[in-house]
Amino acid sequence: MVKARRLGVTATPFRYDGRGLGAHFRQAIEGPTVAELIRDGYLARPAIFAPPAKLDLSKVKKRGGDYVAADLAKAVDTDELTLPAVRHYARICGGVPAIVFCAGVEHARHVAQQFQAGGWEAASIDGEMSVQERDRAIRHLASGRLSVLTSCDIISEGTDLPIVGAAILLRPTESTGLYLQQVGRVLRTYEGKDKAIIIDQVGNVAKHGMPDERRLWSLDGGLKGLERAVNATRRCRHCHFVCAKGPSACPHCSRAYPKPPMAAVPEVALASMPSIGGVSAEMIARMKLVDILPLAQTEEDLRRVAAIKGYKRGWVQHVLNDRAATKAHGYMQRRYG
Repeated sequence: MVKARRLGVTATPFRYDGRGLGAHFRQAIEGPTVAELIRDGYLARPAIFAPPAKLDLSKVKKRGGDYVAADLAKAVDTDELTLPAVRHYARICGGVPAIVFCAGVEHARHVAQQFQAGGWEAASIDGEMSVQERDRAIRHLASGRLSVLTSCDIISEGTDLPIVGAAILLRPTESTGLYLQQVGRVLRTYEGKDKAIIIDQVGNVAKHGMPDERRLWSLDGGLKGLERAVNATRRCRHCHFVCAKGPSACPHCSRAYPKPPMAAVPEVALASMPSIGGVSAEMIARMKLVDILPLAQTEEDLRRVAAIKGYKRGWVQHVLNDRAATKAHGYMQRRYG
């Protein structure tokens, strides 16, 4: 009997359904981080802009950990979202070869038409086209005959186009893996390419963190949300440049950020507090509440969150009441349909 060893290589070691990879692999070995690869010149440094956009996802259902494709396509296939994307492309990186990530085939086609109407050589690709047609469009983007290529899923992962210098995000996603695959398409280095421009119109960077953030990876299941246990981002209200929190002024336009409120707990005290759901108190202080709540399972966890964040006395009880109501509603739905 041949005892073969199995090796899996990936930049995003978790499944989209939230299940772990422990059933297939025994040990996770982390290679160089994205930040280290950027530092050493193997990847381009991201330059992210997140202009405000009109986007309503309140009626978009979720399934399997992400938005339902048909619902999402209807929500984002609007002139209110697409026309600003064309303007922002012209203002921020006009002429730079760009990939636009869309939510559906028709959405990708409509976006390409809007870029064409704006005077840009643009095309869309999808699974209904022949392989030859898709390859031709990708070659035209690489050669400069096209400025913009739009798609849904076709070029989210695996496509190697180092010349592409910009990604435009028009597809919101709850999946950190999909987000990292998309922005990763433009991080490849190329002669004369000093940065990778990312125009985020749908809030993906604010939700999932900077592309070069250090993330928590594990072969275990049940870690949904930990991949988003990253530092919060900051957007300049003037130029819309996005960076990790830290500097007092925008690195792009040099305008000063508004002064943040005083921390509820001094940093020296945070270091001595116990973790919450395996995440340190220092990290909790920088995370968004929507990503913290799944980690805080007990009342004691919630009290520590309230202390770290400086929430009012009644906040813990409010969360407990809300959870109890949700649980009761779920029971009634199962019991009586």
